[in-house]
Amino acid sequence: MLSRSILSVLALTVLGAPSQAQEEPPNILFITVDTLRADHLSSWGYHLETSPNMDKLASEGVRFANAYTVTSRTAPSHFSMFTSRYPQEHGAKLNGFAPPEGMKYLYLPQVLQKFGYSNGAFVSAWPLSKKLTKLDRFFDVYDQDLGRSYQTINSMRWAEDVAPRAMNWIEQTAKKDKPFFAWVHFFDPHSPYDFREDFEATKTTGEKDRTAEKGQSVVLDDVKAYNSEILYTDHWVGKLVDKIDELGLKDDTVVILLADHGESIGEKEYQGHSRRLWESIVHIPMIIRFPGAVDAGKVVEAKVSTLDVMPTLLDLTVKRSDPTAKVPSEMVGRSLASGLSGKNEVADRQVRAVAFAGQKWVMPKWFSKLWLRDLDFPLRVSYRNGDHKVVWTPEEEILEIYDLAADPFEMKPQMPKERDRAYKQETDALTKWFKSTHQAEGGENLMSGDDCKALESLGYIQGGCSD
Repeated sequence: MLSRSILSVLALTVLGAPSQAQEEPPNILFITVDTLRADHLSSWGYHLETSPNMDKLASEGVRFANAYTVTSRTAPSHFSMFTSRYPQEHGAKLNGFAPPEGMKYLYLPQVLQKFGYSNGAFVSAWPLSKKLTKLDRFFDVYDQDLGRSYQTINSMRWAEDVAPRAMNWIEQTAKKDKPFFAWVHFFDPHSPYDFREDFEATKTTGEKDRTAEKGQSVVLDDVKAYNSEILYTDHWVGKLVDKIDELGLKDDTVVILLADHGESIGEKEYQGHSRRLWESIVHIPMIIRFPGAVDAGKVVEAKVSTLDVMPTLLDLTVKRSDPTAKVPSEMVGRSLASGLSGKNEVADRQVRAVAFAGQKWVMPKWFSKLWLRDLDFPLRVSYRNGDHKVVWTPEEEILEIYDLAADPFEMKPQMPKERDRAYKQETDALTKWFKSTHQAEGGENLMSGDDCKALESLGYIQGGCSD
């Protein structure tokens, strides 16, 4: 088997040297907000004002009303954004695992480096640390000073820690005669939610309060704290975008904001995100602002995926600058660029998601197949086509079928039995789809004992860590 380094060289050779650009490609400000569900943002119809700065960003760009993640864990979701591939294709199905040696797909920051970008990453939580992801090799700066104490281990930091560092890097890098790719990751909405009194969401938007419709199991104190974390993060998102504008870079910078996944706050008696695929977890916010190429205030109702991020950004930047530029073509996602301005529309599509069972503890790499739960098939797999939503839990032989038009909070599923025709039809189709996409073995385990404890504190590891 060819080594990863050789495969990367071969893949980059396919790209070829950047051709003579017709104009300097624009910068990219890539903002990811951890654990941010779409339906708790004001511009997505929430009854409280939680996101005035994100709403403003949406008013200046395109808001994707129905954007979906492909998986419900932080690192695998980001790998999918950066490769336009499902976790079963790039191989990083769990936090703490990088794509395996020899993974053949290129990463967005890797491609941008080839076209002369200065890349800076500013991450806020342990699952995205360079040791666990190996993403730092595609960035000139990979800032991960996780100085906030999170339970027993320093494993995260607040928005007020990361945003100023990112703004300083952007200001310094903007002075250079080359474009930049700034990835800024905020972690604050992740549990446990800290209630931020100065950011309590109390102002109403005029929309209906639908909290009670989500079930009696919703934890209202957690909702209050979660909303305050969103409003706090939104404050720093505003400062970050304002810095772009103050530097005179508004017209020369693609700003994209999205979440890695959402969160269940007690709905259906579930707290968290990593093991479920309900709408509260897979339906995420996504916004793109780029004056001149993206219409201000446009709303795309069609369903889009995080897999669409990489091809869209390459079209808005490298290909917009030089239409002859050679960029990767092996991407599952589609470019949305042509539907972001004028009368062009983005076509609706089916969206899919997978959730893999969590690891119990970390053993040496050679022992992986003996201690990991079977990763050859997801714990859960889902799809949405129009208002038809299906979630399958294979091990338990449970199939949930929802009509989201009549049941938007997924409270009344049809649940055909294994012997039923509907069960066989749906599960056969899901099995066929997954097997057609399953290419990579489990990713490379890069966790130490301390890493395991950090991930356990984030709720990603079940059963505890051995010493």
